[in-house]
Amino acid sequence: MGENHSVGNGGTMSWKILDHEADSGFEAHGDTLDELFAESAAAFLFLCSGKSMASLREEGLGTEFISLEAADLEELVVSWLNEILFLAETRSFFFVPSVVRVRTSPLSLYAEGCTAPCGTGPLPVKAATYSGLAVQNVPAPYLRMIVDV
Repeated sequence: MGENHSVGNGGTMSWKILDHEADSGFEAHGDTLDELFAESAAAFLFLCSGKSMASLREEGLGTEFISLEAADLEELVVSWLNEILFLAETRSFFFVPSVVRVRTSPLSLYAEGCTAPCGTGPLPVKAATYSGLAVQNVPAPYLRMIVDV
């Protein structure tokens, strides 16, 4: 299948790239929603840049914050990843989160992180979509997403 990445901290944070006929995708796991959304960003940034978050952090330029609200987890994760893509397309930097906090009531996300240059050419990812989307919090945080490339 695709490339696997995991964090060696004893937790179940990880993500892997999925093979898909026309597009690309990933699965992500975490012990908490915070970890799940951080891992989804790591996978998404890898699809956009071919680089790990650690590598992008080394290129860090400045600090940025993202704050979002949504009606459900599906909307929140699609909005989250599309916000990362929007910043890359409009401000020419990747947002590389160092802190991600997801609240369930009301459903919201707050993230802070650094910015890393993303160049000026077109990105290989066009959008995070609802196509093939599966996201859950219980019994364990899990996400599967196909992205438009």
